[in-house]
Amino acid sequence: MGWTCLEKFKSDESVDSEANIYRINIYRVLLTRGRDGFIAFVPPTEEFQSVYDALVNAGVEVL
Repeated sequence: MGWTCLEKFKSDESVDSEANIYRINIYRVLLTRGRDGFIAFVPPTEEFQSVYDALVNAGVEVL
């Protein structure tokens, strides 16, 4: 899946925004440091159903 899914949330004017790049890197660090586990919230909407399905199919436990 990679980080390309974040691209759809960027507008043309915010693509180069330093704050957005910093925010994305924070998520990368948090997810790579989650050695004991992590909690991911996926909004229960049609738009994020494919993300939810991909996580469940990858073995993420639903709480």
